Amino acid sequence: IHGHWWTMGKVETYGMQMMPFLHIDGDAFVFDRIKEDNVICQGLDYKINYYKECVETCKKAGCVFPEYFENYIQQKDYDQFCYNTGIFGGTNNVKIYEYAQSALKFVKDNKGAWEQLKNVKHKSGLFAIQEICVMVEQLFMTAYMQSVQQQVTCVTPGQAIFFTNNLSYVHMVGELKKHPQYLYTMHEKMCVMFPHEYNRILEKYS
Repeated sequence: IHGHWWTMGKVETYGMQMMPFLHIDGDAFVFDRIKEDNVICQGLDYKINYYKECVETCKKAGCVFPEYFENYIQQKDYDQFCYNTGIFGGTNNVKIYEYAQSALKFVKDNKGAWEQLKNVKHKSGLFAIQEICVMVEQLFMTAYMQSVQQQVTCVTPGQAIFFTNNLSYVHMVGELKKHPQYLYTMHEKMCVMFPHEYNRILEKYS
């Protein structure tokens, strides 16, 4: 599989879990305990402007989608929201396994399409596969859980990228890792809430 399929390692790991679990992205920070539930995600992303382009690109390359996903994208506004998997997991390992296997099968069954698309770029300037792999992880999960009527519990409303006084979770996506205000706020949080770990980091990298 093309090297841009960075999400598939995560998806394969989801499907391997036999016990309740939580995956937390390496650039995510959690400050409060997360309550156990059947299926858990970070939150909702709204108006994702590249998912329809991803679907169109896949179709032009001859991809065959799972039936539940084909049904899902018949909805007019299917790209208006999607579950974000910065945090993902739960106690319903069966449903999570089924979703993961479906996503992995789609990628493997359409290898010929990925070869066609390996140098194709989207309007964003990113390689098409970079955006398709996010769609396969997040939009497939959204569609599958809807198809089996499995409720998904969100840890936080919205995208969890803004700092507030009662911050319980933040996902430092993309360019946020370079934003001075966010870095300073994370510095303060670490000092107060995790002084031992903070000092260990200073000792290691000073």
